[in-house]
Amino acid sequence: MNENKVNSILLMLIGIDILLIVAIGGLFVRVNNLQRSLSGEMQPAQEGLDVSMKAPLFTLRDTTGTDISLSDFAGEKVLLVFSSVTCPYCAEMYPWLKKFSERHSDMKILMISNGSLDENRRLAEAQDFQFPVLIHEGSVAKDYRVPGTPFFYVIDADGIITAVGYASSLEQLEELVNNAQK
Repeated sequence: MNENKVNSILLMLIGIDILLIVAIGGLFVRVNNLQRSLSGEMQPAQEGLDVSMKAPLFTLRDTTGTDISLSDFAGEKVLLVFSSVTCPYCAEMYPWLKKFSERHSDMKILMISNGSLDENRRLAEAQDFQFPVLIHEGSVAKDYRVPGTPFFYVIDADGIITAVGYASSLEQLEELVNNAQK
């Protein structure tokens, strides 16, 4: 090949490289602008209801077939637990929840659990829970904006939510209750 053809090919390759660099730079700027505009519009998902809100009322059936309402516990502090029979973190938490219930006779515990009646009955019996295990039905988890399990609400004697969060150990349960707004 003669020198002119080689120079022409080199110039063409340099031109292509420059075009690619400009195109990549343009894409980078466009992606950054898009990301900035999206991050300004998106709000982080809220985990649960706000503290100081009135707890939504509900009535659910427990593992013995009895209807239990949150309003049955008016005037008492309540630890409301959202759980699932298929949740491995919940299974780790159950012994701590039992121990917590034994230590805190001043607080009523209600567990709303995903799963069938039989699954929840076996769970309550195996763990020897001395508090109601309610069968999750309908929109209760949606009303409480439960993001996952195990998830907890501390509700004061007036039915006001005073603390919200995840817990998977006795220490975390104690901290959640101790940090509840009075």
